[in-house]
Amino acid sequence: MMRKTDKIAGRITGLLLILTGILCPVFAQKDAPIFSQQMFSAVNFNPAAVRTDNQIQATLFGRHQWVGFEGAPASVMLNLEGYVGEINSGFSASIVGDRFGRSHTLNLKAGYSYHFNLGGSNTLQLGLSAGLLYKNFRGSDIILDQNGDPIIGLEDDSDIKPDLDFGLAFSSGGFMIGASATHLISFAYDKNDYYTPDFGVYLFATYYGRINDKLLLQPYVRGMYVGGAFKFEVDFRAEILRWFYVGAGYRYHEAVKAMAGVTIYDKLAIGYCYDVGLGKIRNHHAGSHEIMISLRLPTNNRLGEVTRDTPRYFGEKDADTE
Repeated sequence: MMRKTDKIAGRITGLLLILTGILCPVFAQKDAPIFSQQMFSAVNFNPAAVRTDNQIQATLFGRHQWVGFEGAPASVMLNLEGYVGEINSGFSASIVGDRFGRSHTLNLKAGYSYHFNLGGSNTLQLGLSAGLLYKNFRGSDIILDQNGDPIIGLEDDSDIKPDLDFGLAFSSGGFMIGASATHLISFAYDKNDYYTPDFGVYLFATYYGRINDKLLLQPYVRGMYVGGAFKFEVDFRAEILRWFYVGAGYRYHEAVKAMAGVTIYDKLAIGYCYDVGLGKIRNHHAGSHEIMISLRLPTNNRLGEVTRDTPRYFGEKDADTE
């Protein structure tokens, strides 16, 4: 019988899937699923990378990877972030649901960051997030040609562990650079245990450059080392007339990306990204699809009387024009 925690986690992940309109029989692959449009929100891997203006931002991602591949991964993520200027503090939350075949992962985190004003538009941000990481393996779904294999478990099993991330970021005008470490709690457990999360290190940099009132350019670079594997990606996005954008990207040895989207009144962004696979299984699938929906809501004057520029994330009216 499935435990109550299994049912609750499954319901939360299922709700996120419905919200993104992605219905597929399996979810995504590991403790750190890859999303191709992280330039819009990064608090899931860096709790310091919170936007620094008087806006609350909610960003929803849905990804169907390796379309046509049996047991293909799929992932969903909801990031929330906001800044309170009166106490120089940022707050964030992240929910990541992930399945791959018969494995199911749910990561829930809440984060806090303190922002040190270094003068002008220069800010140093230090952040910490904590939460829970749930993993489940449905061994009862496996059908073997010969029963009694001692290596493969045929029972449903699950585990919940605490989770802890640390991050820092520096922002100046339209520029932001950050570094973070995820799943710090993994050092307290056996690294060979299936339920122990993979420790990760992330670096990213982005710049918002408004050329004129009709054109804004954003390059984005991210490197990550997770579970002994290194990944690197470069993205570039151009926003035109403040209401739509196009972009392209490259993930080292894995994919070439094409993206497009619309922005509505600088408050709502809806984007789509298609990944053309470059890896060893590229001939066995039809690419990967990802959608992104990001909503920004202004707060009242008491919750962040901040006028300095912010590099995050879409349609920023005050982005650096130099």
